[in-house]
Amino acid sequence: MKNTIQNIFKKLYTIIKNIIFPIECISCQKSDTLICYTCLSNIHTRLNNSKLNSGLEVYSAYGFSIPLIRKLITRAKYYHSPIIFEDLTLHAIATLAPIFTLHRTKKIILIPVPLHFMRLQKRGFNQSNIIAQTLSDTFENTEVIQLAKRIKNTSQQAKLNKINRIKNIKNSFSINPEYSSSFNLKILHRAHTSEYKFMIIDDVISTGSTVLEIEKLLQEELSIPKKNIIALSLCRG
Repeated sequence: MKNTIQNIFKKLYTIIKNIIFPIECISCQKSDTLICYTCLSNIHTRLNNSKLNSGLEVYSAYGFSIPLIRKLITRAKYYHSPIIFEDLTLHAIATLAPIFTLHRTKKIILIPVPLHFMRLQKRGFNQSNIIAQTLSDTFENTEVIQLAKRIKNTSQQAKLNKINRIKNIKNSFSINPEYSSSFNLKILHRAHTSEYKFMIIDDVISTGSTVLEIEKLLQEELSIPKKNIIALSLCRG
């Protein structure tokens, strides 16, 4: 009953908000969509490969410094528009394809960065999960597994500086008990982990504090070798 009432109020809030602040393309102001097909097709993508301090490789398709991209992702979260993340992922598919081709001999496990259940309830979707599922639906030999669980309802990373981001996200994740047991039984024997590539998925990676915490979790709790872990985001900050 409580969830039903919350859903009703959420829908009413969305309707009222769209009346006061009508949805329109942030580039050309065409109505009913945050980004129209024409404007989306004109957004430049480029495969970016960089390394974080731990040596973790990070791949991305967009630069978060591009004002249109930054505005679009912010608005998509504000307007509760999960379809935007699917559209951006599909638009970047050709750019991201070489990563999956490079690891085509391995089974690729996609691990979305999880939201705390309170943040998930408020937003209504996890954008990292949408990106991961879109990639899995596109590329063969991939599987989305929710290996990580967020156990701390942290402040939003985007609002913090680098030092505070590290403090904020520290010890925020655990291995998801719903998946870890069966996952261990199937593939986490040391003799077989070389057959897998573990790809941490997020929408935006800037300092990398979040994906580094999950990388550490996979290494320490599941004994996954460092060389078998990479990260992928739509945007590199």
